[in-house]
Amino acid sequence: MTELIPDVVYAAHGGLSLALDVLRPDPPPAAPMPLVVEIHPGAWMFGGKHAERNRFLVARGFCTASIDYRLSTQARFPAQIEDARAAVQFLRSRAEEFGIDPARVGVWGESSGGHLAALLGASGDGNAPGSHGRAPGGLATVQAVAAVSAPADLALLGNEYVPPLLGGPAEEREELAAQASPLSYLPGTGPLPPFLIIHGDSDTQVPPDHADLLDSALREAGADVEYISLPEGHNLLGSASAETVRSHLARFFTRHLTPA
Repeated sequence: MTELIPDVVYAAHGGLSLALDVLRPDPPPAAPMPLVVEIHPGAWMFGGKHAERNRFLVARGFCTASIDYRLSTQARFPAQIEDARAAVQFLRSRAEEFGIDPARVGVWGESSGGHLAALLGASGDGNAPGSHGRAPGGLATVQAVAAVSAPADLALLGNEYVPPLLGGPAEEREELAAQASPLSYLPGTGPLPPFLIIHGDSDTQVPPDHADLLDSALREAGADVEYISLPEGHNLLGSASAETVRSHLARFFTRHLTPA
């Protein structure tokens, strides 16, 4: 059994409220649960939170949250990573209410959501782009990151969704494109969380070169990283490999967020 706690507002910007959905086991266990936050896909321009994407994790004892963030039609980068960071900070501040362990927080996403998950894990609190939502004392850091079909370098992506995010083509917004790329924060100045990278080897929207680059940079930085290549295109969770992807995600978060 699961319990859905929908539309919990975690931030507001003018007249725009940002919400998240919590999905957790029902009844919740007596001990605090590890939390996994999901950041939705949609080219930074479309889509929204959808708690059902996390049901496979709830079945394994995790509390989960699916978050909305400002889309590129509403705000330019770094609004999106600021919102992701603010959501993690908010959930930690409400740990007792939701029954979560604030010391065991993971994040995952696919495509643009995977990009933001990787950026959150690579940039942490202290050297993140932008200032709004920056959390002191590690409140927005995460202990495990899974990036599925994720862009790693926006200057190399070259699709029609990057200019709306940056406010112009990446070649004209070089500094902002670098701030929006997880590679720019590696090796970094502190310890990195473990990473799981999953990518389709025939992905034409986000070529597997992005996964290769992220994997290499993380390894050079000394991170614990696992890279899984699957014989699929871009939409892995809508492909024949969807259950394989979910199995890898569940195994990864169980390994890194649950006691031995």
